[in-house]
Amino acid sequence: MGVAAINVLDNSDRRLAGAVEARFEPITWCLQPWTGITYEGKQSYLIAAGLVLTKQTRSGFRFSIGWAPSYYHRGGGKDLGGELEFYSFGEIGWMFPNQHVISLRFGHISNAGFKSYNPGTELLELGYSFPLRW
Repeated sequence: MGVAAINVLDNSDRRLAGAVEARFEPITWCLQPWTGITYEGKQSYLIAAGLVLTKQTRSGFRFSIGWAPSYYHRGGGKDLGGELEFYSFGEIGWMFPNQHVISLRFGHISNAGFKSYNPGTELLELGYSFPLRW
């Protein structure tokens, strides 16, 4: 889960959002499926499902990059040009001995030029995660 600032590279209309995501067991090497939702308020949200590549160091640092095709519901939020968006991010985190992680993520959301209007937006997210075992 996390809290994010949206439109961080835009000098206007910065907003806060909440995020919840789940990462699943790796399918190969350090590559794992993930899904998440980011809710920005004013009934604007992004639902994403994709892949994340994570490398854990022995010292506790964790580096991740991720990508996901996403569904964007504008509501009262920023016009991103369409409902199909792509979310990519880079993340650095610190894993504690109990496997809880605090992380900082920089992400970009864009329709990748599939629509003629493609302003995109960036977000900066502070996250906290913990393992769930079934």
